[in-house]
Amino acid sequence: MSAREWQRVQSAIWHLVELDGGPVLAHVEVTLELRDGRQMFGMGGVNRYFGSYVHDGERFETPRIASERKAGPVDAMTQEARFLELLDAVDTIRLEDDQLVLLVEGRGVLRFVAGP
Repeated sequence: MSAREWQRVQSAIWHLVELDGGPVLAHVEVTLELRDGRQMFGMGGVNRYFGSYVHDGERFETPRIASERKAGPVDAMTQEARFLELLDAVDTIRLEDDQLVLLVEGRGVLRFVAGP
């Protein structure tokens, strides 16, 4: 990923549109923000999460992710758990057709679009 592309990634709030090859719940907002200083945070659907990340070219790792522990609707909690599990496993990050794609072993597992 070029420096210009990476700057774009860091300047946006990314909204999840695809989870593990399938759609996300329409009534649940899942976001991702990556900031200078290697800080990551967002909304998992029910709970806010935060942590650190390591980025080098396309290589991307999330060594520490923590989240709140509030309860919510079962479907949203299930989706959030899967989202955080996949986010923890991500090893590559790419920009493809104005979408941010996070991959695990070459397979796109999280797909985001930039939001307001």
